[in-house]
Amino acid sequence: MKHFGSSLSILLGILMIASGAQEPNSLLIVGPATILGAIAYRSAKKRFLRDVGDTQVRKIWEVILIFTALAIVFLQKDIRFLIAHDPVPNLIIPIWILAAYLFARFRKTRN
Repeated sequence: MKHFGSSLSILLGILMIASGAQEPNSLLIVGPATILGAIAYRSAKKRFLRDVGDTQVRKIWEVILIFTALAIVFLQKDIRFLIAHDPVPNLIIPIWILAAYLFARFRKTRN
């Protein structure tokens, strides 16, 4: 139950991809971003809980996952138009991904 939120986000990302595959839309883009963000968040949370080591390699992979997730969304063609007309998958979800990761990454470790 420690990773319920990130597991739910991964499942939601898979459902977004499946939905976007049925009728191509922005969910086909934001689904993989959600999955990558959830994996990075889970890794940061595992480091916080001290389930895994606090290694430099793990931190670098987390940052790569977050940048990839954000790049998938923000490097779309005509992103300003997409944000204006469909802000949830093109702005709100990427901001949520970044905020969740930063929260997990920078909270103080337990004693």
